Amino acid sequence: MAWLARDFPRARAAVVAPRGLAAYEGLLREAGAVYFTCSPRHLAPLARMIVRHLADLPPPEQTLLERIWASLPWSEPAQR
Repeated sequence: MAWLARDFPRARAAVVAPRGLAAYEGLLREAGAVYFTCSPRHLAPLARMIVRHLADLPPPEQTLLERIWASLPWSEPAQR
């Protein structure tokens, strides 16, 4: 997790661990984890976080040709 923010600034780390590692939550959060759980019952909040995170990402970059095709009234390029 130490290099994650440097190499992938939009990435976030979430930890889903076995119950035996619950004592390491503080350490993993200090290392950068935005979420930590040892229970499958607590995955719904993580799923909501993931959906929000993905919704906030910018759309993938497109080439000029892809942008032109996307702006046309039809959705797919004509078959050649």
